[in-house]
Amino acid sequence: MAMLGDLARINAGTNTVGPSNHEVMKRQNIQYDRIISRIKNNPIAACVIVLGTIVIALSAFTGAARNLFSLITKKQPEAARMALSQMSLEYTPEAFVRSGEKGDITAVNLFLAAGMDPNATDKEGNTALMYEAKKGHTPILDALLKAKADVNKKNRGGGTALSWAASAGKTDSLRILLDKGADAAAINEAFISAACLGQLEVLRILLDRGADVNKVGSNALRCAAASTFVGVTEEERNDTVGFMLDLGTDVNEQNENGWTALLSATERGHASVVRTLLNRGADVNTACDCPGFRGGGWTALMIAALRGHTEIVRSLLDKGADVNAKNANNGRTPLMVAVLDGSTDVVRALLKRDADINEKDISGKTALDLAEESLDGEIRAKILQMLRNAEPK
Repeated sequence: MAMLGDLARINAGTNTVGPSNHEVMKRQNIQYDRIISRIKNNPIAACVIVLGTIVIALSAFTGAARNLFSLITKKQPEAARMALSQMSLEYTPEAFVRSGEKGDITAVNLFLAAGMDPNATDKEGNTALMYEAKKGHTPILDALLKAKADVNKKNRGGGTALSWAASAGKTDSLRILLDKGADAAAINEAFISAACLGQLEVLRILLDRGADVNKVGSNALRCAAASTFVGVTEEERNDTVGFMLDLGTDVNEQNENGWTALLSATERGHASVVRTLLNRGADVNTACDCPGFRGGGWTALMIAALRGHTEIVRSLLDKGADVNAKNANNGRTPLMVAVLDGSTDVVRALLKRDADINEKDISGKTALDLAEESLDGEIRAKILQMLRNAEPK
């Protein structure tokens, strides 16, 4: 500290009135020599002087840099909004999300620079991050995440960016989102989404990252079995069902409305999936409550008859489906259901398996009665003939 004081006095001496310049210079030289001598004999003191000088310099520089940065950041949002205007883009959340949907990285970066919330949504609650995850635009995905986009934000349907990436099979997006903090709920939801779309690679990745099969396996199985998404092949759907069953998923677990994977696959007409489920132990005679589905009380065979899925009808009968089981709500058998649907092929298949034409529904009507009352034209004539030919002689 003494040396710092000496330096201060030397500098101050240049501004005082008194001795001649020659004498002042002589004194300064003597003081400098004394300081240099001390520095040579005391390295610690030398470090103190150097550090003090650096601190003074940095404080001056930091202040200037801070002022410069302040000027830049004050002008950046204004400039970005002007650039958006020149691109005919309004500064609105909808325009921001739409730019993300289009994969326009320039526009997205300008919106962010202008101060747009990275979690802004469109009218359906979708974010730009969701669209980027689905499309696999990883540069824009990175930009949004750097701007603190919420990985786990949900849209109105409960979907997240992770579930969008899973559905689309975008494994690069998926891994980025997983690394950026996708939570357990998002991982489980994405697992179901991947099963619905037959994305086996995605399912494997999510399993490695903690997807809880015990919690969501049955939902994933039913969704895979019932999937009608465009672009999903029957083979992909069937492979996904097999994959879920290999994980130990209960083939007969019912959801809150009583639907099983077999009932769902039957209703959708997925013949190969039905065979897989039957071969893996699906209960062929389980009936669903499914109150929203024509009053409920349906077995798989009734549903197949209703939809006219002849191949599935045969598969179910081959596995022991009760051909004369009655709907608990209306008392109708698969044969009555097929008659009302006008499905001649299904009626023929059921009659060959000894469907009883004399069974009555809760209103006391037989299959023949229903055919006479409800059908017309050529189909009516054909079904009436088949039923009469099946009557006991």
